[in-house]
Amino acid sequence: MLSRIFYTTFLLSFLIATKAQDNKIYVSKGRFISSGIKFQGNLYFRYECTNDSGYFYQLAKYDGDKVEFIPNPDSGRGIEEDIVLFNNNLIFGYKNKEKKNQLAKFDGHKITLVNTPDSLTLLFLNTSSIFKNKIYFSVITKSFIWQVFFYDGNKIGNIDYSDSLHIKATFPEIISCNGKAFIRYMDSTNSTNLAMLVNDKIVYKKNFPSYVVNPILYHNKIYYTYFNTDWIKNSGSSNKEKMKALQDYSLPQLACFDGENISFIKNPETEEIINIGAGFCIYRDAIYFEYTKYTGGLNTSVAKYDGTEIKILEDNSSKEGYYAFSPIKFHECLYWSFQQKDAKHYLIRYDGIQLTYIENPDTDGIGYLHSVEYNNQLFFLCSQHEKESLAYLKEDKIIKVQNPDTGTGIHVTPTLFKGCLVFTYQNKDAGYQLAKYDGQKIILINDPNMEEWKCPTPVIELIKQ
Repeated sequence: MLSRIFYTTFLLSFLIATKAQDNKIYVSKGRFISSGIKFQGNLYFRYECTNDSGYFYQLAKYDGDKVEFIPNPDSGRGIEEDIVLFNNNLIFGYKNKEKKNQLAKFDGHKITLVNTPDSLTLLFLNTSSIFKNKIYFSVITKSFIWQVFFYDGNKIGNIDYSDSLHIKATFPEIISCNGKAFIRYMDSTNSTNLAMLVNDKIVYKKNFPSYVVNPILYHNKIYYTYFNTDWIKNSGSSNKEKMKALQDYSLPQLACFDGENISFIKNPETEEIINIGAGFCIYRDAIYFEYTKYTGGLNTSVAKYDGTEIKILEDNSSKEGYYAFSPIKFHECLYWSFQQKDAKHYLIRYDGIQLTYIENPDTDGIGYLHSVEYNNQLFFLCSQHEKESLAYLKEDKIIKVQNPDTGTGIHVTPTLFKGCLVFTYQNKDAGYQLAKYDGQKIILINDPNMEEWKCPTPVIELIKQ
């Protein structure tokens, strides 16, 4: 009797959750979980599949017409890391049938597993790790030790470094400065430092930067946000006198490293600075970034550094709120989000001289994410009530594109492909499938794993009894 009640409850919950209409539910055995990457005239995605044994990951190919799946080379869990284009191959981390992580590559026809040391448990790849025809990646060994490896298209090599560096974690991020390559890593004190990469060896010198946050290359020098350990230690204190007693460089500051020496750029104000550097970007030969200070409460501004001094952008709107400075460059302007204290959101345009506030078409709409240029217009995702809509800017007005159903909408950044924007879409049945926008409307793309499930009448009769 209890099992019957449990089954009935489970089935009712399932029917309600999927919002069955006309006794039909479309259920997918998988979902798209990444943005598309263009390769050899097709668009590729990471795809999560389910079967009787659990779940696994594989490559999904979209040619502009239909979706196909690339077979995995074995029965392992498959692609577990982001996909990176390198040396005319798609490179990614792969968990094989022996539950070991290794590197894999796809040449447009099949996936090939690369001979990888057995000691690896995790791989971390990204596009900023490619340098001089090698892709560098960080790993965690079975002994929970972080190491750096490289792959040159044929073999995997190990990066040597001194144990005195106390490397706790490595960021596979290579920064080139004045003909030298620097790699960012974290040590046992949780400080993110820069070290030099020389002939596949990591070399550290005492004059190299520590506590490196948001590094960006500007005028062939590395600029970053610098946090002093004393500031980090005392930042949570309410003792203002103690905070004011800190040295000038104990506040977050913009720092500069030319490959040999470090210098600091003076802050433009004397109030307690909470953060510098969120949203670093280069625009009109200057570095722009978010500038947050404490004046009885958090107050965010946008500042720029032109190579001489930091200046805070003037805002004559009298609006009070918070910038979400993750800027978009479009038609010689910068765009970013602004949230007013009453929770109303705006899109801000900056033309290098003044700020213009563009109203959100929904009074409770929030944020603008994942931007892309399409048909000479700026497209982005606009959020409202946990639903994502595609929107675009036209003559200082935000126009929303109607979703094709009542699902939660678009996920991840749209990719321009064969004259359309292609993206992952969560439909009304909570399934993730591909969709495309052709300039007129959003069209859902059939997923070969999408099946129609029809609720059997005998079960309904059983529930009625």
